Amino acid sequence: MHCLHSTTLKSAFSRLKLLPGRWCHRLFSRSLSSASSKSSAWHRPDASAAAAVSVDEARRTLSVTWPSSAQGSTASHWEAASLFPLAWLRDSCQCPTCFNPATKSRTLHFKDFNPRVPVRSASVSPDSSTLTVEWQDGHRSSYSRQWLQVRSFTESARRRRGEALAFTARKKQWSQELTEFDYSELMSKDSVLLELLHHLDCFGCLLVRQSPTELGTLPKFGQRLAGFLAPSNYGHSFEVKSKSDPSNAAYTSGYLGLHIDQSFYSRRPGVQILHCISQPTDGSIQGGESLIADGFQAAAIMRRSHPDHFQALTTLPIDFNDYGSDFVGDFHFINRETVLRLNSIGEVDRVTFSGHSRDYNQNHLEPEKVQLLYEALKIFYETLSKPPCIIKHKMQTGHMQLLDNRRVLHGRLAFNVIGTAERFLHGGYVEWDEVYSRMRRLEEAARGDAREAQ
Repeated sequence: MHCLHSTTLKSAFSRLKLLPGRWCHRLFSRSLSSASSKSSAWHRPDASAAAAVSVDEARRTLSVTWPSSAQGSTASHWEAASLFPLAWLRDSCQCPTCFNPATKSRTLHFKDFNPRVPVRSASVSPDSSTLTVEWQDGHRSSYSRQWLQVRSFTESARRRRGEALAFTARKKQWSQELTEFDYSELMSKDSVLLELLHHLDCFGCLLVRQSPTELGTLPKFGQRLAGFLAPSNYGHSFEVKSKSDPSNAAYTSGYLGLHIDQSFYSRRPGVQILHCISQPTDGSIQGGESLIADGFQAAAIMRRSHPDHFQALTTLPIDFNDYGSDFVGDFHFINRETVLRLNSIGEVDRVTFSGHSRDYNQNHLEPEKVQLLYEALKIFYETLSKPPCIIKHKMQTGHMQLLDNRRVLHGRLAFNVIGTAERFLHGGYVEWDEVYSRMRRLEEAARGDAREAQ
């Protein structure tokens, strides 16, 4: 399939010698207005057997209409028409000069890139599997149909890309019960692991049951989920139990208010994992129930019922800090951030709150705004602390609790220990970037269509 540019009928005729004879009648049948347009497209006589390509130099785009026989042959989501900016097509050339298949990365550098190079011709192979573009500078680019359709600049392809990037639109409200997964199945079956990761992404919390109860289980589980545990100032992992010289509020037996872990980090951990190594159910541990609360749902309720206070939480930043000594030695962290962060379409995509990590110095705020902020914080915490936002449960030995640390706040009721019993949790983090990477590769393996990185 050939596609040439012409600004007048005369120039179109002058190029007849470049075309095979079977194409000539197409040029003669075109109207003068069509010939004077900056957009041009040639179609094979049997439109059902071949793709149609159209290039619009004025808008700098190329569109392809794929034949019905080619649609959905191996991927049901393939679309009938695709649209591509010309600058993107040239930048995305997959030839050996422009792309390294070993590293799956560009070798075309901006010093050699012309974003306005015109197209000389464009064609689709007879089996509709490949688009080839010849550029006026003499370069030739080829792209597979499957590769292109994943990256098409159409609404349907954009929506699929958004789902792959796990935008906030995928989030769902939870029920009042935690979904549970079996540890051995997660460690041995990729399909179950993928189900768990999707659930965590959508709902933000879950339980894993029947995990081994020795130290060392958590790093293995973190490796299965995301490749490795993410370190913090408390180490690659941390032990949650009552200590005589605690370096953190969690290392006590007192009430621990709802909070997001490490709010004093600008780059905070994405997923928190708590492994319950010991919490007897024989009554020797009184109290100690875990609290988890959906920050996104509480924010949505506030947006409807207290819009001014909701706005305060999205616009008035708070300083969070952590000061002390632990795994990294002496530390002093400070992070200034709003409690609720909005994305580009106005949805809450991150919650930052910790009562015990709020800095006592908040004098960056205008004095007349402080009262409104405190009232907003009080309403937010009260909303978090009651249904439908909160779940209370008591972790049992062998449980693992997984929480989305951008969305779900957690806390703990105070507890008393009778005799020699011990409440012992082993905690750690994994990052969402690694989790999403694992999800994509599991999805690709399940579909049988592993994709290139670019």
